[in-house]
Amino acid sequence: MHAAVSSRLVSLALLKKYKARGGGGGGGSGFGAERGVVGSAHAGVGSSSFTSSSSSPSRGVRERKTNAIDVFRFVQNHRRDDEAEDDKKRSKDVVVIFAWFGSEKKHVAKYAHMYKDKHEEVIVVAPPALASLSPKLTTQIANDFLRIFREKDVEGVHVHSFSNGGFLFAGNLLYHASDKRDDKECKINVELAKKWKTKIKSVTLDCAPARLNANVISRAFASVLLGSRVEDIYDNDAKEGGGESRMGELAKSALDVLAETLLSDENLQRKINNAYAAWETELDTNVPLKMLFSESDKLVPVNEVQEFAQRQRARGNARVFTKCFKNVPHCEIGRWHQDEYMKVLFDEKI
Repeated sequence: MHAAVSSRLVSLALLKKYKARGGGGGGGSGFGAERGVVGSAHAGVGSSSFTSSSSSPSRGVRERKTNAIDVFRFVQNHRRDDEAEDDKKRSKDVVVIFAWFGSEKKHVAKYAHMYKDKHEEVIVVAPPALASLSPKLTTQIANDFLRIFREKDVEGVHVHSFSNGGFLFAGNLLYHASDKRDDKECKINVELAKKWKTKIKSVTLDCAPARLNANVISRAFASVLLGSRVEDIYDNDAKEGGGESRMGELAKSALDVLAETLLSDENLQRKINNAYAAWETELDTNVPLKMLFSESDKLVPVNEVQEFAQRQRARGNARVFTKCFKNVPHCEIGRWHQDEYMKVLFDEKI
């Protein structure tokens, strides 16, 4: 009983946290005109920060399209005549970043800036944690993204997806672009989803996928609510009873109840299953797939990532690349190993 009541409080806390970050957005598309100039380096959680790996004078102009979607346009300033040719080498393709569960845009923006010398535009889709509690909100964000994508006459799309949250969001788009979708339940623009799917030229999966069970969801909620790395909360090597005790038994029970309640919803479970299945059947086997993960990840077990990669190879994709990093927290590979991370992203031989 106490845990059930606490799970309701957890839901309210997530809603409050979402509103505090500027979310909310009732009906409509939520399109706004907020713009800002974003520098090439941003402070992240803790003391780490990204630095620019290039000396070229570029800046990112960020346009906030909705509360969940930003578009970064990278422009070159003060170009010399002998550098003009470099601009022509920058791809006109669009990069689409599907962020991790509960991510903050200021952190995701650093990954967008990794592409500043290779691509002119990056779309960042960062659904709030609350979206996982509201299929209606998830659908709205998906349609907002597809409308923004429709505005752009691009030749190709490079998908960069983080964690299970990004994997699930992108998988949902793949499902609605497939012939296996249930048209009776379809609330996402099918034609636009198909257009997005056919434009995909490459996919990078960062710390994904893992099977979504109550334990994974509970830990993800804890990370969002406490604003801490999941490894810091669930540190198996922690003293005084281990990481589980850091949360308190009541709080942990509340999160577990909330996670189990979510997974007991048939509609949500079907949506999850369809999204994961779409990754296994709908992704073109000619599309290069890069999978980056950490052996110490507390949310995404290494074996599940490797098994997914093997299944992709078995269905005919000979361009699957996997790289395992050591002792890196969930979704922080790019922060801890930026140079090596970017080499993997942009090395055409991989």
